[in-house]
Amino acid sequence: MTRKRSTGASAVGSTAPEKLRDAAKPPAVAPASTQVSFKEMQRLHAMRMELFGFAGWLASALFYVLFLVWAYVPQTTLEAYGFTYFPSKHWAVAVPAMIVVTYLFSLVLYKAVNLLSTPGLGSYATILDTHTVPLPEGTTCFQDDTEATPGIGDISIFEVNRHMFSQDKQFKEE
Repeated sequence: MTRKRSTGASAVGSTAPEKLRDAAKPPAVAPASTQVSFKEMQRLHAMRMELFGFAGWLASALFYVLFLVWAYVPQTTLEAYGFTYFPSKHWAVAVPAMIVVTYLFSLVLYKAVNLLSTPGLGSYATILDTHTVPLPEGTTCFQDDTEATPGIGDISIFEVNRHMFSQDKQFKEE
């Protein structure tokens, strides 16, 4: 059996495995349709979020209008149009009232938790604790008023008392 030679436009000396290997390689530059820039991805994501936001706004507006219709239209009128599956009308007052009371309760609870987690006024922790950052030794924030911003640090209560209540004129502000 004899083999026929191909007279096509193949490269001289190339073999079949080399042709297959070259064909399996991805092109050096991907087609322009598959490349999407980062800015374009952000723009598409923003458009998607805008669409979801608009749909959410429409749904909430529609729900609010339906709630108002259910709350203010008499039950007999709703039943005449075939709407017999709505809950009792007292829920039109009870649910908004419960939402307002829950909001007010959360405000009081938030304030109470903050007051309970704060040390008392007589506690030493209000003056000095583990997060205190003292000013460098020998410096005070009251010495040089010409600097725009004083150094970052906690002012010692002793320094504040000396500045506020000292009889010495150099510590008093004029």
